[in-house]
Amino acid sequence: MNDSNQHTPMIRQYLKIKQEHLDMLLFYRMGDFYELFFEDAKRAAELLNITLTARGKADGTAIPMAGVPAHAADSYLARLIAMGESVAICEQISLPGKTKEPLERKVTRIITPGTVLDATLMDESSETLILAIGHSSKTYGIAFLDACGNQLEAIFLSSINLVIDEIERLSPAEILIPAGVAIKLPEKWSNLITIVRDYAIEPEIHKKILCDQFSLDHNTFQNLGMVDAHAINMAASLLLSYCTKMQGARPAHITTIKIDNVESSIRIDQKSRENLEISSPYLKKDSTSIFSLINPTKTPMGSRLLKRWLTKPLKQGGQLIERHNAVSALIGEINIGRLRSDLKDIKDLERAAARITIKIIKPAELYSLRKTLTKLPLVKEHLKIGCAKLLDEIIFHTSEFPHVIKLLSDALVENPPLTIKEQPVIATGFDEELDKLRSILSDANERLVSIETREKKATGISSLKVGFNRVHGYYIETSRLHSDLVPSSFQRRQTLKATERYITEELQAFETEILNAKEQALLREKQVFNELVTSLASETEKMVITASSISTLDVLSTFAERAGTLHWCKPELSSQEKISIAQGRHPTVEMHQKRQFVKNDLYLREDRKLLIITGPNMGGKSTYMRQNAVIVLLAHIGSFVPAKTALIGEIDAIYTRIGATDNLAAGQSTFMVEMKELAYIMNNATKNSLVLIDEIGRGTSTYDGLAIASASAEYLASQTKAYTLFSTHFFELTSLAKSVPKISNVKLEAIVQDEEIVFLHQVTDGSANKSYGLSVARQAGIPYQSLDKAAAILNSLENASQANNISHQERENNFVELISEIDPDSLTPREALEKLYFLKKSAERK
Repeated sequence: MNDSNQHTPMIRQYLKIKQEHLDMLLFYRMGDFYELFFEDAKRAAELLNITLTARGKADGTAIPMAGVPAHAADSYLARLIAMGESVAICEQISLPGKTKEPLERKVTRIITPGTVLDATLMDESSETLILAIGHSSKTYGIAFLDACGNQLEAIFLSSINLVIDEIERLSPAEILIPAGVAIKLPEKWSNLITIVRDYAIEPEIHKKILCDQFSLDHNTFQNLGMVDAHAINMAASLLLSYCTKMQGARPAHITTIKIDNVESSIRIDQKSRENLEISSPYLKKDSTSIFSLINPTKTPMGSRLLKRWLTKPLKQGGQLIERHNAVSALIGEINIGRLRSDLKDIKDLERAAARITIKIIKPAELYSLRKTLTKLPLVKEHLKIGCAKLLDEIIFHTSEFPHVIKLLSDALVENPPLTIKEQPVIATGFDEELDKLRSILSDANERLVSIETREKKATGISSLKVGFNRVHGYYIETSRLHSDLVPSSFQRRQTLKATERYITEELQAFETEILNAKEQALLREKQVFNELVTSLASETEKMVITASSISTLDVLSTFAERAGTLHWCKPELSSQEKISIAQGRHPTVEMHQKRQFVKNDLYLREDRKLLIITGPNMGGKSTYMRQNAVIVLLAHIGSFVPAKTALIGEIDAIYTRIGATDNLAAGQSTFMVEMKELAYIMNNATKNSLVLIDEIGRGTSTYDGLAIASASAEYLASQTKAYTLFSTHFFELTSLAKSVPKISNVKLEAIVQDEEIVFLHQVTDGSANKSYGLSVARQAGIPYQSLDKAAAILNSLENASQANNISHQERENNFVELISEIDPDSLTPREALEKLYFLKKSAERK
C-alpha cells in the first residue's frame, strides 16, 4: 500500500487520504458508489457480506476492492457502527471536467460508534453514549454524553473499580482513553476503546476547552467544583476535543455541563442488575426485563429518560417524593388515556433541536418537528396547575411555538422526502427565486410540445416526436423510412434499428436552459432549506427545555398507567430503620404466570435485619427475594410498586449473590466466583444496604459450605447489619435465630399429593424441615430406578445419622455417670491419679 508511481493518480489520492485515517474504514466516493480498497476492502467484504473484487495492480498483485451503492450507504454504515467500526466518509467535492486528474475529494465526516448523529444510523429510543476517562494522581474522572443530546455529565470517582461500575451502568458505545495514561479496563471492552493520541495534557488547556464550550467564567468554573478536579477536566475536555475532530466542528449543541455525584444514587453493581433482570432478561430469552415491563412510554425521549432513571435509582429525597406525588396526581386528576394518546404523536424533539444546531437535520425531520410542535398545546391542556409541584414545573417549562409552526407550514411541502434531490422540499410561494426557476421547468413540457408540432408541420413527418433520455439528453426521433424528409439543420445523434435521433440548435439551447434551471433550482432549494434551518437555531434552547419536560411527563404518565393497569401502590419512603411490604409480588413473574400469583409480606426492622429463608427447590425462595429488591428499586425511581402497601427505610445499595457460573477465561471455578461475589458484598454493604444471598456454599464440601454460610449470615447480621434475605438448604442455619440477635427464620412450604409435589409459595415465619429434593427430581423426569436407589441411600444416611446421634448421647451419659460416682474427698492421692488415668483411657476409647 505504498504511495508510489506504480499506482494510478486515483489510487495515489486514495492512499494519501487513507494515511490520515489508518484506524478506520475509508468510504471513498466514486460516482454512484463508495469504494474501499486494500485491507479495508477485505474487512468490509467480510463484515458486510459484499463482493470482493479487484481494480488495477500493485507490485504485480491485484488491488482488492469492494463497494456499496451511495444511495444505500446508510444501511451499510448502520451495520458497521453496530459492529463497533468507525468510518471516514470521503466525498467528491469538484465536478467532472475534461482534465485527466482525479476529482478533488476530502473526508467530510467521520462516524464512530459514539459520535453518531444521523437518525438513520441510530436507535432513537436508546442513548448512544460516548465516554472518556481521566486520571490524576489517585483519582479518576469520567465524562459522557449522548452525541445527539445537549448535556455533558462528569463524575468524580475514587477508584478504578468505581469507574468499571459506572461503565457497566452506562453501557457506552465508545470509550476514550488519553494516550500515556495508565488505565486498565476489562478485556471485554477492548473493541470499544479508542486511544486518543493527539491530546493536550496541560490542565490550563483543559480548562480553556471547557470554558469556551460552556461559556464559563472563572467563578462559575470554581462553583462547579472543577478548579482542582483535574481528572474530570481531563475527561471532559478529551471528550469535547474528540467530538470536535470527528464532526469537523465544535459540538455547539452540547450547551450544559453537569457534575454528578455517585453518592446521590443507590449503588447496584452489574451482577445485581443482571440477577434482577433490570435492563434485559438474564439467560432466559422468553422472560421479560423490568425495563420492558414498565416501558410503554410514548416518545423516544421518554424511553431514554426511563432507562436513565432505572439504571440510576435515587436515594431518598425531595426529588423522589415529587415524582410519587406527580404520579398520584396523574392517576387522580388527569385523563391518562387521552394524555398518552396525544403524547404518542410527539417525536424526538430533543434530537431534532440538536440536529438543527449542527445543521444536519433533514427535511422529513423538520416536517415531523412541525407536527410535534402542534401537539404541545394539546398536551399542556391535560394538566392542571396545583395538582403537583413537578407537574406545575412541566407546564411552566413546556413552551409553545406558533411562529415556528407557521414558518414550517409555509416553507415545507406536505410529506417532504428525506433528502433534497429530485422531489421538491420547499413549498411553492415561499421563495420567489426558486419559484421562477421551477416555472422554467414546469413550462418545459409545453415548449417541447410546441417544438414537436412545429417540426412535424415543417418536415411533413407526422410520426416525428421529441424525447429525452439520461445518456443523450433531448432529441428528435423519426422513422428511418422518412430520412429523405429530414432537413440538413438536423444533426444525427443516435441511430437505432428502425429510427434515427437528431438534435437541433434550438433543442440544444433548450436542453442547456433546462439543465441549468434544474441545477440552479436544486442549489437554490438547498440554500433556502439551509437558511430555514439557520433561522430555527434561536429556538433550540427552548426546544431542549421543552423536550426535557415532555420526556419527564411521558415517564410519569407511564408510571401512572402501569400503576392503574397492574394495581400497584404508592410507596412510603421513611427515615425509620425498616422495610415493611404487604402482599408484594414479582411484576414480571406475575405477568407470565397463568395461575394467580401468591402475594407475600416482608418485614425487616432494627431487631430483625436478616431472614434465613428455607424451603424446597422451586418453592419460590429466589422469586421472593428478587421481588422485594425490585419493589425497593421501583420505589427509588419514582414509580409505584407491586404491593398492597410498602414502607421503605433509607437504602444506599442493592447487592445480590444469586446463582453462579464458572469464569473459565479468568481461571475461576464456580465456587471461587461465588466467594468473590460474597466478599464484595461483605466488604461494601452497610446497614442501609439491601442484600440478597441465595444458597451460598454449594460449590464445596457440605461442612465447608455450612461453615461459610453460617459465618457469613452471622457477620451480615451482627457486623454489617444490612437488610438481608438469606436463602439456604442448610437447615442447620435456622438455629442461628436462637443465638444471633437480628436473625429470624421464614419458610416456604410444599406438600406431596399422590407422589407429586405441590408448592404453596406462601412465606410464613418458622423453618422448613424437609427439602423435597427427591420429589422435585421425580417431577423433573429422573428415571424411577435411579430415584428408588436415591431413596434407599437417603434412608440409610438418615438412619445412620440418627444412630450416630443416639450412640454419641449414650457415650456421653456413661461418661457423666462415671464422673458422678467419684467422691474426691475420700480419695487418696494415688487413688485420684488412678481414677484420672482410667477416665482418660475411657475417653480415648469413646
